[in-house]
Amino acid sequence: MVLAVIAIGLVAVGAIGYFQLKTKFTSQPAPSQSPQITVIKPSPASTPTDETANWKTYTNTTYGFSIKYPATFAIQDKSGQFPPFAMYFLDKQRVLTGEGGNQVNPYFSVVAKPFRGSVMDYINDSNNNRIFVETKKIGDNEFVVVKEKFGMGGVANEYLLKVKGNVISISPDLIESKDSIDYKVFNQILSTFKFID
Repeated sequence: MVLAVIAIGLVAVGAIGYFQLKTKFTSQPAPSQSPQITVIKPSPASTPTDETANWKTYTNTTYGFSIKYPATFAIQDKSGQFPPFAMYFLDKQRVLTGEGGNQVNPYFSVVAKPFRGSVMDYINDSNNNRIFVETKKIGDNEFVVVKEKFGMGGVANEYLLKVKGNVISISPDLIESKDSIDYKVFNQILSTFKFID
């Protein structure tokens, strides 16, 4: 009889345990689905646009360089006035009033001057009225920037490089107006200067 009571007790405990476990698993909410992972792709890095891409290129194999300039500019060969080589690049979209009321296009010039020494020797040459200002990295080149004194106290900046035994001078126009040169465009032009063989 004792065995029967123990057996009934064990069956009762087992039944209670079974119903408790069954209730526990059926009353819990179903496990949630795995969270959705949203992959955010970074937008492609905006590559800076090359504002000089559609510009024209002037190449001079004799003096060993090329330079780009806006398509709205025109070239004038001034080598006859400033030998052995002088090229003016005129901004045909702009007209300014120069000395004496003349209407002129602002420009920049590229001039070659044969010289055996370095650019610094050229600046220090007693025949030049140039004052060293700084060296300035623009594009792939290190330009030597000078101020040139001329006439009755006028001063102009020149950007100098040595190429094939010549000092190449690139300078904005000398019109007195402060608006005569667009320095953003001028610096873009300087950044396109390349040495060639």
